[in-house]
Amino acid sequence: MKITLLSNCGLMIEDDGRAVLIDVINSHFPPFYELPESEFQKMFAGVEPYQMLFAAAFTHLHPDHYDAEKVNLLQQSGRIAAAFFPSEQTAAHGIIEDFGGFRLEYQKISHTPLPPDLMCPHFVLLVSKGGKSIYVTGDASPELDAHRAFLHGRKVDCAFWNGQYLSRPETRTLLHDTTNQNYVYHIPVDEKDSSGIRRKAEKNILKFSDDLQDTVLMEQYPSVIEL
Repeated sequence: MKITLLSNCGLMIEDDGRAVLIDVINSHFPPFYELPESEFQKMFAGVEPYQMLFAAAFTHLHPDHYDAEKVNLLQQSGRIAAAFFPSEQTAAHGIIEDFGGFRLEYQKISHTPLPPDLMCPHFVLLVSKGGKSIYVTGDASPELDAHRAFLHGRKVDCAFWNGQYLSRPETRTLLHDTTNQNYVYHIPVDEKDSSGIRRKAEKNILKFSDDLQDTVLMEQYPSVIEL
């Protein structure tokens, strides 16, 4: 199984001739990295490496994770045959057994705190196939019991987390207990790093290195992981 970080929190998961996108098709939302227009045009045309594209899922519909116009274009072109869009009507938990050849399990866990008018339905996603599993948390708040309850004893092969999970001992323990290999994404690539998000994550990786030996900070686009 191959995982490629294509945009801010955008992952393409490939296996056995099929590919699923998660939070890949996003909008311009500084300081977070937008999927380049050239890559979107490759998707739309179905050329390599997107000829195997089949499905798309989203943790939530904020612009740094989702672009409605581009998603609609892909759906109309027939490039996406299956999709998961969280909404107020989405059940808190569910499973799609055949999501482009993958199994998609989802669980509602709230977005990290924002002003009420910016909050929206937010889900974590567990993608699995052939005995391999990938946990994608988007902007999920650090609700330890909720994460543990969803995974209910399963230790996943790899997981993708927001940088906030590096700061507290209890969240670092969560990463260690639930995942064999952790990746921290949603990291600005702007050299000025005016938000300070990247600098804080880099400092925490160094400061808590003993707790985070199985954790990698992802700052390059694209980045490729082989499972």
